[in-house]
Amino acid sequence: MVWRCKGALPIWGEKFPGAALTNLKPAQRKRLEFVESELFWHGTLTKGRIAKEFDVDPRTVQTDLATYRDYVRGDADLDEEANRWVAKPGFRPRLMVPDAEDFLHRLARERGLSAPATQQPDFAPDDMPVYAPPELPRRRIDPECLRRIVRAVRRNVPGRKSRGEGVELLVVYRSPNRPNEEKFWIGPHALEHDSFRWAVRAFRSDHDRFGDVVLDRVLDVIDERVCGRPFADEDEEWNRIVEIRLAPNPELPQEARRHIEAQYGMRGGALTVPVRQAFIVYFLKRYQIEEKSSRKAPYQEPLVVENRDEITALIPARMRVPPDPVEE
Repeated sequence: MVWRCKGALPIWGEKFPGAALTNLKPAQRKRLEFVESELFWHGTLTKGRIAKEFDVDPRTVQTDLATYRDYVRGDADLDEEANRWVAKPGFRPRLMVPDAEDFLHRLARERGLSAPATQQPDFAPDDMPVYAPPELPRRRIDPECLRRIVRAVRRNVPGRKSRGEGVELLVVYRSPNRPNEEKFWIGPHALEHDSFRWAVRAFRSDHDRFGDVVLDRVLDVIDERVCGRPFADEDEEWNRIVEIRLAPNPELPQEARRHIEAQYGMRGGALTVPVRQAFIVYFLKRYQIEEKSSRKAPYQEPLVVENRDEITALIPARMRVPPDPVEE
């Protein structure tokens, strides 16, 4: 089966004829948009999910779903055995406009992650100026491509056999390191954010190893195939948790070191942070503690890694930051 991300879809948010939708109260419309969002991205929705999200009683949920079925007429069926709604293969939202970045950041907030917001806050008082550094524009993540990837990740989650067999996706990818577009199969098993961009952790057939597939570089998802391979279980760098021991830079004055200890809640002058091996490079980059640079003054590198040799040995050679050459 071939899936196309571009050129085969109607206009997002097309209006559905019927006066009933114009009479929806704002609160109910918000809940129905949530129904569509869940069906679009995840493909399934339980009544309990709506009740938990909006803190409403089962009767309200039942009314909402009846309204959605009778007036919005979204392409979804009720799976009575599993007590959930399931989107049909041709499901298209009619009340909301899918936005990939908005979905990813909402997902991050729900997981308690600190992925940066890309949109302005809905409300900002005039007497409370709020600013953030500008972000350089990047290629937008295609919502349909992301939906295919999200569905595949959910099917590849270990122990979730109820979602069906695992899958691989054939993607069209554009890397800045290569001049032309590439096609290769990926076995995705988790979404991730490195504090700068979104990616999916996957087995990559082009490299014959696990790695990160940056989402805004995925131009299309053109095919899908069933695969029983347990990708998440095989990804050793993803599953291995290592401990990074941090301490104030010993070259800082004593008072400055005390300030760093208090700032990061250190005890005994050090802090141990558990990190996935696959995230080591991103963690070190975020806190400016990559391989030591002779150009950095101590105040520019307030944190150091006490077990540097141990941690560096766990970083793939292709991802290491080489030390500065020694000047003679």
